[in-house]
Amino acid sequence: MSIRKIILPVLILFGIIMLSCNKEKPETRLSGIWRFEEVTYRKNFTTHKTDLTDIYRDIRLHFFDDKTFLYHHAGRKIDLTGYWEMDEDTQSNGETTTTITYLDWSAEDGNGNFEEAKWDNISFNKKGMKATESKYGGSYRFQLVRE
Repeated sequence: MSIRKIILPVLILFGIIMLSCNKEKPETRLSGIWRFEEVTYRKNFTTHKTDLTDIYRDIRLHFFDDKTFLYHHAGRKIDLTGYWEMDEDTQSNGETTTTITYLDWSAEDGNGNFEEAKWDNISFNKKGMKATESKYGGSYRFQLVRE
């Protein structure tokens, strides 16, 4: 058996192990300033979506590594501070395993202004971050991009 036949499979196996161990945690991808690029709302049991992007256009979300948070709304001229938390839940049915990432954030200013969200299905892609939130009898879908 030649050395080439032994080294090639070992190198391929080593590369697979290194790539699988290098999975970046979602928390590290969250840090930074985000703006809403697209927001839609769909009422439960309907197919019609309402575009809410204009309502969210002036909002910036600042996620910091220390899990603090700044909600800036230029149109309302408010800055709210608070905290964020991200968690993952892995579910398996024996055949497939699914991991769902959750993001909760809340912020206030001490003057009665308060905002909070409980997002699920957080995913990151080249374009930015996607999330959903169920409330008010429907489902919101968010597409955010880095500022």
